[in-house]
Amino acid sequence: MPVSIIHTYFSAFTDLQLAQMNGLEKVYKEWNDQINVISRKDIDSLYLKHVLHALSIATVYDFAAGTSVIDIGTGGGFPGIPLAILFPDTNFILVDSIQKKITVVNEVVKALDLKNITAIAERAENIQQPIDYIVTRAVAKMSDLIYWSKNKHPKKIIALKGGDLKEELALIKKHIQLIELKDFFDTPEQKKQLVCAYIVGLSVHANQYQVLTPCKSPAETNCYVTWSSFKKGYNYTGNVDFWGDVCVNPVSWTTDTLTACSNGSVMTNISRKKPYHTEAQIKGNFLWVDTKMPFVRNFKILHFLDYNLFWHDIQNNVALRADEYLNKTK
Repeated sequence: MPVSIIHTYFSAFTDLQLAQMNGLEKVYKEWNDQINVISRKDIDSLYLKHVLHALSIATVYDFAAGTSVIDIGTGGGFPGIPLAILFPDTNFILVDSIQKKITVVNEVVKALDLKNITAIAERAENIQQPIDYIVTRAVAKMSDLIYWSKNKHPKKIIALKGGDLKEELALIKKHIQLIELKDFFDTPEQKKQLVCAYIVGLSVHANQYQVLTPCKSPAETNCYVTWSSFKKGYNYTGNVDFWGDVCVNPVSWTTDTLTACSNGSVMTNISRKKPYHTEAQIKGNFLWVDTKMPFVRNFKILHFLDYNLFWHDIQNNVALRADEYLNKTK
C-alpha cells in the first residue's frame, strides 16, 4: 500500500514532513530485514497498517508545541515515529525494554533526521520524569499502563486498542473515553476524499461502516475492498466471524461468484511477476483460490498470501482507481 493512503486523511505536510513520511518505507524495509520489528506479511502494508494507524491519534489529539509525549512499548517506533513527523515541535520519548527494537528506532530517527525523538531501552515503569501525554499501541492492559504511569503524572493516556475491552476496563475507576476510529475514517466527508481502502485479510462485516460500502466494480472509488484467501474446495468450519462476512474478488474487483484469472503473483521479490496460473472465486464469505504456485499447494488457509497471490492485480487496480478519482475531482 503506497504512502498516498496517508494523504487521503492528512494533507497539511511541509516539504520536510513529506520527505520524512515518504522515507519511512525504505528505511523500515532495510532494517526489518536485519531485525524483525514488523511482521513480514505486513511490511508491504506499512503505511496502512502501521503509519495510518499511528496517525489516527492525531484525529483526536493535537499535541501542542513544547509538550512531551512518551510512547510506551514502542516496538519498531509506533505510534511514536509517525506522530513525531506530524508534530515536529513536540518532544517524543520512545521506550521499549528490548534493545534491538530501540536500535531500529534510532536508525530510523537518524535516517529521517528526526530532531524531536529520544529513544530509550528501558522498562516503562523505570522512566521517572513528568510527561504530558502517554501513547501506546496494543502493548498492555490499561491497568498496567496506569500503574506504569504513576510516576510520570500524565494529563492523558492514549492507547490504541482493539477487540472487546469490557472485561479489561470493568475494574478501572479512572475516567475513560472510548473513541471508535471508524468515526473519523468513515464519514461522508472522508468518503469523498477516499480513493479506495484495501482492507486485506482483516475481519470486515457488512454493517461495520456507517458510510463506506464494498466496491462493486474495478474503477469505483469512495469504497473499500477486502478478502481472505482459502484453497479452492476447502470449507472452513472454524470461527467464521473472525474472517468477517464481506469479500471482493481481487481479480475482477466485483462481489459476484464468477471465477477470474490473476494477472500475476509474487513470492518475496515484488518486482518479479510469476507466471503461475491462479484463479479466484468468491465462495460465501471467503475467496477460493486455485493456484499452481508450488509451495502453497498443501496449505488450506492462504491468508498469509492475500497480497502475494494478487500483487499485480492490486497494483493495476490502484492505478485505475486513482486515475478515476483524479478525473472525477478535476
